Amino acid sequence: MRPGTPGFIGARLKEARESRGMAAITLADLLGVSRQAISQYENSTQSPRPEIMERIVKLLQLPHHFFRRPAMLNTEAVIFYRSMSAATKTERLRAGKRYSWLKDIVKYLQEFVQLPKVNFPDLSPPDDLSKISNQLIEEYAVKVRRLWGLGDSPISNLVLLLENNGAVVVRYELGAETLDAFSEF
Repeated sequence: MRPGTPGFIGARLKEARESRGMAAITLADLLGVSRQAISQYENSTQSPRPEIMERIVKLLQLPHHFFRRPAMLNTEAVIFYRSMSAATKTERLRAGKRYSWLKDIVKYLQEFVQLPKVNFPDLSPPDDLSKISNQLIEEYAVKVRRLWGLGDSPISNLVLLLENNGAVVVRYELGAETLDAFSEF
């Protein structure tokens, strides 16, 4: 029996594949293995042989240690996509995986850097989102302006204002023309 890759965590392969917008069958073809082998790797019922692991690292452009780190916890947070109707499921999945990596990076940075505390008012939307009116939006805007002491003047730098109140704002090329922005709260 040929040895696999010690310490390999299959969930990380799935995460890497999805972050590249790649179907399992496509990865299998590019690696020269069966679709079943990819499934076994991703489910950790088998680990790839060293030569296959080398191909995975090269193809997905991730270091060996990425595949030995514990998989990220799936927090099931709701992500709000702009241009949702035009974005494909694959594009949203790829963006979501890369966003999970971003959250890992922010969590790591917080070990060394103190980010501003989150200072957002509780603006719970109605259960029926069709009930959101222009008037409700105006009321929410007034609450935010009061909390942040903005008055009625124009906001000269909205991104800086959000960051100073605890939002993490990132600019990243998503690689999909139909998916230009998303957010999570």
